[in-house]
Amino acid sequence: MQVLGLRAGMAVVRTLEALGARGLMLKWPNDIMAADRKAGGILCEARWSGDRPAWVVVGVGLNVRNELPAELYGTSSRLVDHGMTTDLQPLAQHVAQALLQAGDAAGPLSEAELGSLAERDWLLGRQLASPEEGRADGIQPEGALRVRRDDGSIVLVRAAPVDTAARVTLTE
Repeated sequence: MQVLGLRAGMAVVRTLEALGARGLMLKWPNDIMAADRKAGGILCEARWSGDRPAWVVVGVGLNVRNELPAELYGTSSRLVDHGMTTDLQPLAQHVAQALLQAGDAAGPLSEAELGSLAERDWLLGRQLASPEEGRADGIQPEGALRVRRDDGSIVLVRAAPVDTAARVTLTE
């Protein structure tokens, strides 16, 4: 399920970029970021039948041009502030089509998908406070977040909210 969420996130980001949005990134596992603030999110839910999903629902929430409450201004962003000019109806149609295409892929993330994610990985190199302390070190083919601890060991995080440390330092 983690892989589908990442594929869906990439599909939505590519669609938004094709429609004029600029500077979009993905924050593992499911946030769309613009100028270091959340502009949207992806949630996937499935009902399983044995070892296969019987059905999957992918939900997408986007801040397009809605007014942001004052208390969210520092942490949230709107796509219209990052170049998005498309009307809502065509935007919804383009996003739905991109999600359908993303759902056609199966299995672990390919090298091309991992490369595309790495280019848009908002967490990459950031110091994390939780769910593990360490530095975000990329995404695995099965969708897990790699966290490099201070001692050099790697921890794979498969599902958890991620909090960055108070002071963010990016590495090259």
